[in-house]
Amino acid sequence: MVLSFNKIYIDGGKTVNEISLKYYKRKSFNSAVYSKNIEMLKNIEFKKNDTFIDIGAHRGEEIDFLVETGCTIYSFECNPLHIENLKSIYGDHENVKIINALVTNIDNKDIRCFWKNTSKGGSMSEEESKINSSKEYIFVKSLLLSRYIIENDIKNIKAIKMDVEGSEFKIIEDLIDTGVINVVPVIFYEDHTNKITDRDWHIHKDSVIKKMSNYKNKFKKWY
Repeated sequence: MVLSFNKIYIDGGKTVNEISLKYYKRKSFNSAVYSKNIEMLKNIEFKKNDTFIDIGAHRGEEIDFLVETGCTIYSFECNPLHIENLKSIYGDHENVKIINALVTNIDNKDIRCFWKNTSKGGSMSEEESKINSSKEYIFVKSLLLSRYIIENDIKNIKAIKMDVEGSEFKIIEDLIDTGVINVVPVIFYEDHTNKITDRDWHIHKDSVIKKMSNYKNKFKKWY
């Protein structure tokens, strides 16, 4: 089933414009996991000329924390519901770039993205779509991060965060193979190993982990 969207909804069937922004942020950001991740960002000094790349922006937790630092934030999100909410909240900030794309190791292709629900994200992994029993999906344009960074001449990258439901190791491998890894001091990544049982996925992950060992001080687990 291919989904189409006429209105942007969050929990309770209301748009972010129809509820209090304070309530939206409290509901989205009030968790122990959020606090743990933000503590890691606090260890990095972000200034106006710095760049943060947020892959899997979700509800904008990291945007909200960093927006007032003045650093440039590139926020990639494949869920069109979240994209509209993010634009309605942060769209007026010149330092926030909100991009509707599925970041992976394939460039500029229409990728089938398995849908979860309005409060979460999406995944291109059919294996992980077991959490979506209806197997509903949409098509989202893919993006190769290494190419995007090079072609847009993105400078002063302080950190990259990845929470992309199983594609993290594909993105990391591309950054390593292209040498772009050398301009990124810190990469936060979420490991979805416990959610995915596909054998080929695990074989690929193990091969990328070996490559990552040459840059082990760059990588930190995201939660």
